[in-house]
Amino acid sequence: MSFSYSSSSYSPGLFPSQEQEPKSTSTTRSHDEDNLIAQQAAAEAIAISRSTLSTTLIQGEQLQHCDDLRIRSEYVINKSNRLIRGMTFTGWVANIFSKDVEPPPSTLIVSSSNSTSNSASTTRNINSEYDKNEKGEDGVQKIVVTQDIDDSTNQLKLIPSQLINQASLVNNYNCNVIILKQCYNQACLDICNDLEKKTKESLHRAYTDMNMNSSSMNVHESDEIYIDAWKQLNQKFLSTQELHHGFIQNSRKAISSSKNNINNNMTQQMTQKSNSIESNNDIIHNLAMESNKKSMIDKYQKQEEHLNILASNMNELLHNGSSIAMSLQEQNELLDTLNDGTDELKESTKMVARKAVRVTYRSMWGLPKSDFKCTVIIQHIPSQKYLTIEPHHNNKLTLQPIPHPDASVFEVHERKGGTSTNQNDDKNTHKIIGFLNKCSRTWIGHSTFMSSVVCSAKKFGRNEEWELDDGIMHMTKILCVSANWNNGGWLLVDEEAEYFSFVGFDAASKKKASLWSIIVLPPDEIVQRSS
Repeated sequence: MSFSYSSSSYSPGLFPSQEQEPKSTSTTRSHDEDNLIAQQAAAEAIAISRSTLSTTLIQGEQLQHCDDLRIRSEYVINKSNRLIRGMTFTGWVANIFSKDVEPPPSTLIVSSSNSTSNSASTTRNINSEYDKNEKGEDGVQKIVVTQDIDDSTNQLKLIPSQLINQASLVNNYNCNVIILKQCYNQACLDICNDLEKKTKESLHRAYTDMNMNSSSMNVHESDEIYIDAWKQLNQKFLSTQELHHGFIQNSRKAISSSKNNINNNMTQQMTQKSNSIESNNDIIHNLAMESNKKSMIDKYQKQEEHLNILASNMNELLHNGSSIAMSLQEQNELLDTLNDGTDELKESTKMVARKAVRVTYRSMWGLPKSDFKCTVIIQHIPSQKYLTIEPHHNNKLTLQPIPHPDASVFEVHERKGGTSTNQNDDKNTHKIIGFLNKCSRTWIGHSTFMSSVVCSAKKFGRNEEWELDDGIMHMTKILCVSANWNNGGWLLVDEEAEYFSFVGFDAASKKKASLWSIIVLPPDEIVQRSS
C-alpha cells in the first residue's frame, strides 16, 4: 500500500517549532498584565481595609462615649438618691456619717466630634508608619497606596454619607494614577481612563444635587458640610486628572523619542552591515546574546519588584486586619459592660423614683387610695405550685400543687399614682399594687423587724406595696417596695424549705429572684367577698 502526500496538506502553522514563538509572546504579555492586576487589587484591598479600620475606630469611640454617658447618669442617680434620703431624719443622719457621691472625671464626657477626631488621628498615625517605608531595603521603588494627598481616613471624618461613593471613586482613581506613573502600559491606561469618566460623572451628579438643595431658602449646617466636602473631592479629582494627563503626555513624548532613536540606530546598523558582512554577523551574534541576557535580567528584576510590592501590601493588610480584630474585641467587651450597666441604671432609676413617691406621701394626709382591679392566683413557675396561706398557722405562706378556692386567691388593688421614669410615657409607669387574701382578708407584705414575707396586715400600708417587673403579669418577678430600707427587694423563695425572703433591688439580684405568673381569674369564677 502506498501513501502520497500533497504539498498543500502541510501547513507551516502546524509545526510545533513555529507555534512556540507566538505562544511565548502571548504568555509574557498576559503575565505582565496579571502582575498589574494583582497590584491594583492589592491597592484596592488596602484602601478598603483602611476605610474599615477607620470606621471601626470611630464606632469604638462612639461606644466609649455612650459608656461615659452611662457613668455620668449613674452619678446623677446616686446623687439624687442621696438627696432624697436626706429629706428624712434618719437619712439625714446617715448622710452625715457617709461619704458624698464623687462626680466622674471631667474628661469622661466628651463630644462625639472630638471622639471622631481622635479616631481619625489614630488611623492617620497608623498610615504614616507605612508612608515612611515607601522604599524597601533593596532600594526598589514600590507601588504604594499611602499617598500624600488627603488620606481616606481624614476624609471619612469630613465627608457626609451622601458623598461616600464619590470619595471612594476619587481615592481609587488616585491610586491607579500612581500605579500608572510607575508601570505605564495600555491596560493600566484604560483602567485610569474608565475611572476618570466614572468619577467625573459621579461628581457632576453630586454637584447637581447640591445645587437643587441649595436653591431653597433654608441652608443648614449639614448643607455647608456637604458643599465643603464636594469642593475638597473635586479639587482632589482635578489634581489627580492633571497628574494623569501629564503622565500620558510625558509617555507619548518618551515613546516618540524612543522611536526616533530606534530609527537612527537601525539606519546606522544597516550602514555598518553594508560595509562589512562578516563583522556584522559577529556583532549580531553578540547583540543577540547580550539581548537575551538583558531580557532575562529584566524579567527577574520585574518579578522581584512585583513580589516586593505584594509583600509590602500584604504586611499592611495583615496589620490592618489585626488592628480591626483588636478593636472589635474591645468593642464586644464594652458592649457587655454597657448592657450590664444599662440594666443596673434602669433598676437604680426605678428605685429613686419609688423613694421620691414615698417622700411625697409624707406631705399628704395618709396614703393615696387604692382601687380594686382583679382577682388572681399566684403561681411559682419553676415548681408549678401556687402561693397559698395557712389560716391555722398564723397565715403562713406556702406553695401548694393545687390552688385552694379561698386560701390561694388574692385580690389585686392598685395604688393611685405610681412611679414613673418618664412622665410623658405611660409604658414606663410602674404601678404600685397590693395583694389581699380572700380567705384571711389580710395583706401580703414585708415584716417590719425581719427580712421575710408575711400575710398579717389589716390595711394596705407602705410595707404591703408591691411592684411587677415592667408590669408584665403572665411571667414576672415581684418586688417589695419597702424591703431593704425602702430601696426595694425582689422576692426569692427557697423551694425545699418554702422560705420567702428578699434580695437586693439591683439587676444582679433581679437575676436571682424567683419567677412568678399572675393568673387573672375570669369573672364567673370570682366569688363575692364578704363584707
